[in-house]
Amino acid sequence: MLVSNTTIAQSLKLLKTKITDKLTVGVPEEFVVMPPNVYAKKYGAYRTPLAIYTSPDGKADFGINEMANRLATSVVKSDWKEEDLKILQSMYKSSIVSMHEKVEFLQDKVETINKKLFVVFEFIGTVRDEDAKGNRVGKELKQYSYIQYAVTGSQVTLFNFNCPNNQRSYYQQMAKNVMQSVKFK
Repeated sequence: MLVSNTTIAQSLKLLKTKITDKLTVGVPEEFVVMPPNVYAKKYGAYRTPLAIYTSPDGKADFGINEMANRLATSVVKSDWKEEDLKILQSMYKSSIVSMHEKVEFLQDKVETINKKLFVVFEFIGTVRDEDAKGNRVGKELKQYSYIQYAVTGSQVTLFNFNCPNNQRSYYQQMAKNVMQSVKFK
């Protein structure tokens, strides 16, 4: 009997994981915590995320990070409300578009998940390898990403699931299930 990748991904269990005292999320049971040295090499980021997990082959990643909400701190905090997520949505969409040569949005919306409002982007982004001078080298690289943002006080919490686009049929439903499992207290 032939079983599709989507069926396999849908049947994988999510392990309820406490990220902070106020945040839990379902992490795919086959994913492991990404070691800091692997994270630094893969993402070159200067800030360690709240949590980052990777698939056994290291091709699919799920990360959670907090960022200072500069927009929120630039106005009186009591003026910032979850309903203002449309502004955040526009800013982050522009950022996504500027980081890619081409973007195909599958989702671009504000959605309530477990009684919390999130900006949700699901997209296929195309980038091209560049050398140190910014010249295009190599082939185009397509990546599937499912990203959510939530305002939590003066922070923006970011949830990012990504993998090569050629593995999207395996991971797309899993990514959605992970994102739907996010719960804030």
